[in-house]
Amino acid sequence: MLETKEQKQIFAGAMVLVLILGIVSFWNHPSLTYQDTADYPVLKVQSDRQQLAYNKYLASLGSDPAAQAELYNEILPPEEVQKEVALALDTSQKIAVPAKPQTAIRMVATSGKAAVTDYFNSTSPIVDKIQNVSDASKSDLFSTSGSMAQVDSLITDLNSVLAQYSKTSVPKEVANFQSNQLIALETYLDLAKTSKAYMAGSNQNPWPQMYKDVAIMSQSSQSANTLN
Repeated sequence: MLETKEQKQIFAGAMVLVLILGIVSFWNHPSLTYQDTADYPVLKVQSDRQQLAYNKYLASLGSDPAAQAELYNEILPPEEVQKEVALALDTSQKIAVPAKPQTAIRMVATSGKAAVTDYFNSTSPIVDKIQNVSDASKSDLFSTSGSMAQVDSLITDLNSVLAQYSKTSVPKEVANFQSNQLIALETYLDLAKTSKAYMAGSNQNPWPQMYKDVAIMSQSSQSANTLN
């Protein structure tokens, strides 16, 4: 058990850190631009340096036990706190990323650079909206003193965003990107609902589910960088 005030503070900070890493991984994809190859546009990673800085943390949030252990060895040196955090998060749990999103994907026959450009132009306002509502609510998630109204607003906005995405025309080149974005967003919605239950007092142990959701968001965000 955690006995000192410092240990309890580190424990609480660790929970927040895991959550922040998940949200950071979701918003820090490498920038993508077009490159024509045999008349088919592909996306090229532009932010290599930034991505390398996150890779180690993102990998540590995955389902590999060794990677998970490495994360806690680095950020939680006090052995007692480390054990408590690993136990609370159930870091040895098996985490499987969903094979496909629940939200429908509206595939279209058109393809090529123009179709991909139209896709990103149409989804750009949606992405901006997600980032804005995420920034507004990130300090409230899993906080007993946070704003329940803000978390409710996040849940409403995420449902709205998923509905908008289901109406978006998706050319084949970005089908994988769209699928993984939806999986990450659906998981983010689940994370927000878990936070609401915890803040309302109906879920006293949200940490294993939070850890699972963060891991899925991280892995899906990385997978979204691979085109069909």
